[in-house]
Amino acid sequence: MKDIHPHDFSSFLNEREIAIRSSMHCAHPMRRRLRLERITRANF
Repeated sequence: MKDIHPHDFSSFLNEREIAIRSSMHCAHPMRRRLRLERITRANF
């Protein structure tokens, strides 16, 4: 989902009662390696 900001995606799903988290989390090394600013996390 390259063209959607993680916060917007999280809000979209939240309106449909699907809970996910968007932020920088505790994955700073992975984010830097993948050159990502923010990420969205879903737990199953």
